[in-house]
Amino acid sequence: MSTVTVTPTVQAVTVTPTVQTVTITTGSVMQAVAYASLSDYATSTTLLATANAFYDIKSLNLTAGTWMVTAFCQAVTTSNAHELTIRLYDPLTSTEYGSSSTSGVRNTATICPNVTAIIVVASTATVSLQASSSGTNGLTVQYLTSSTSSTKCTGIIALQIA
Repeated sequence: MSTVTVTPTVQAVTVTPTVQTVTITTGSVMQAVAYASLSDYATSTTLLATANAFYDIKSLNLTAGTWMVTAFCQAVTTSNAHELTIRLYDPLTSTEYGSSSTSGVRNTATICPNVTAIIVVASTATVSLQASSSGTNGLTVQYLTSSTSSTKCTGIIALQIA
């Protein structure tokens, strides 16, 4: 076996900081933007009686600006499994902003899809929460939780973000 000797090489390093020019423009101030919020909740049940037909559940009238809109819809199955589809929809322009769906897997199953979209409104717009069932008489949109102890389980909320 041979012996190996390692001698570290020291290198001199010189660091000269580079000065950068920073310009601050006066008058540029972070601006606080007033925001608006809107909400509307179901106050009665809605039977989705016709398969694949959309029913209006709740709607909001949005003013000009950029809005984050969230909708949620609780439904209970009364028969075999059905798919519940919800969407954010403008009935005047036939614009769908977003949708979501879920299936009930047995009788009396509670399902609750939700959907969120960023919506830019030029002047004013109506945005509706709509719901549809894949079967007839299979789903009922609830306004109370299954235990009937709490309201506001189906609704639409909007927050103006710009």
